[in-house]
Amino acid sequence: MDAEYRLIEFSDRLDQLALVHSHQLKANAGTQVTVFRIVNEQGAKDQTAYLNEPLINQARAVVEDIQYDFKNADKQLKLAIIAELISEMN
Repeated sequence: MDAEYRLIEFSDRLDQLALVHSHQLKANAGTQVTVFRIVNEQGAKDQTAYLNEPLINQARAVVEDIQYDFKNADKQLKLAIIAELISEMN
């Protein structure tokens, strides 16, 4: 049973890597692709971020504005903040 579970987990990882790879092939050179999977009571949904240098710099500027509060938050609060930000994308 343990081997079967590990095989399923490995298959899921390969599927996730294939998804990222397919998006990376569509992206411009110098663009990093990150895929987030959001799973909640409504189901699962993938969100794809295409990160180029100007966008990363803009994001870093926003993060610098909130970084003090975020750095001092405990892990659960950090996760709640991230979840809330992601939920705003729907």
